[in-house]
Amino acid sequence: MHGFPPSETNGGYTPPADAKVIGLVFYGRKEFVSILDLYLKRNLRVNGGLLDEVIFVVKTNKTHDLEYLDELLSQQPQYSKYIPTQGKPSGEICVPTVPSITEGLKLDWCTDKSGPFDGWVSSWKAVVEPENIYIKIDDDIVYFEDSTIPALCEKLVNNPQYFAVSANVVNGGFSSWVHRRLGVYAPYWPESKSIQPTTTSKSKPTCWRPSKLPPHAELSEGPPDFRADGTTPAPFQGHRWLPVRPGTAKARKGLPDDTLIFDAWGPNTENWTVAAQTHYSFLQHLEQDTTWRYKFDTWDMDYERLAITFLAIRGKDVIDSFPFTCDDDEFYLTCIRPKELARPVVINGTGLAAHFAFNPQRVAHDGKSIMWTDLLDRYRMFAEETAGTDFYL
Repeated sequence: MHGFPPSETNGGYTPPADAKVIGLVFYGRKEFVSILDLYLKRNLRVNGGLLDEVIFVVKTNKTHDLEYLDELLSQQPQYSKYIPTQGKPSGEICVPTVPSITEGLKLDWCTDKSGPFDGWVSSWKAVVEPENIYIKIDDDIVYFEDSTIPALCEKLVNNPQYFAVSANVVNGGFSSWVHRRLGVYAPYWPESKSIQPTTTSKSKPTCWRPSKLPPHAELSEGPPDFRADGTTPAPFQGHRWLPVRPGTAKARKGLPDDTLIFDAWGPNTENWTVAAQTHYSFLQHLEQDTTWRYKFDTWDMDYERLAITFLAIRGKDVIDSFPFTCDDDEFYLTCIRPKELARPVVINGTGLAAHFAFNPQRVAHDGKSIMWTDLLDRYRMFAEETAGTDFYL
């Protein structure tokens, strides 16, 4: 299986005149949204993109996150917020009609018991216009291409038989297995020791480009006592993952991507080392301008579960889905409801996005995992270098 060159990607799509394209960001974390914001602004219609507006669905009560959101809203008239617990603008708070099936799952909202939240189901009450196209975006999307939103909208509008269309998401759970089959993973291992004189504070990279990294000093099998299955913590805060020397024998032996399976869950979403290798490999392809290797045409999920980190869906299909019959919105919107209607969810392989981490990848080893890499700083530098420019002009 192979990707295809950039000339075959989508672009230049214009949605129907009577439909708006609305970004629907499930919001809660400033450290991620401060990166996503650059891409959202870049894709607003007033800046040459397709997004008419962006709604931030608030799922946090942390003061610094709420203050940051208010700051964003004051700067951008196309931004607004929706607070599910207040039942606005629909005036209704969704309560699932069956007992919880998500209590045993390691989902983001389950980690914060201080808020009066009911999972993510009530967030979908922000969808009130049936004719509009809604682009649901997780707040830790740290990259998406200029062509991603047009590609998703075009696929959705031209194919009424599809219930929803997902982006081709890097670190997207199931899609990580697909990407491994496409051969995009490069061999990386974490460094064992800091190059800084002290590790009491987080070290930051000076450049996002993987080509500036030194080769890994250890054997190709990786550092001693470090396990690729994610059962060992990160070596220190702000650590880097380094490329295995080109031509090293057995360079691909026992790497984290070997743990990926054909599933939406399991190590695809729980193994923090997979996320680290995934992102360093992707940054390498960004630098080399070879992200076309991730791409394909259409992948029909055939009513199997899919992470909905970046999803295009018609307003009418969301509105008609209420009341949800379970409190797991992802399961309901990718499996239950599509099967009821015989309209599957598909992945548009031409619309690329990058998702930073699933909750288990972040909280593993009391947080000494993916958040202890320097990857978020690298994505921030890339976004500031590229997404912050007047690229449509």
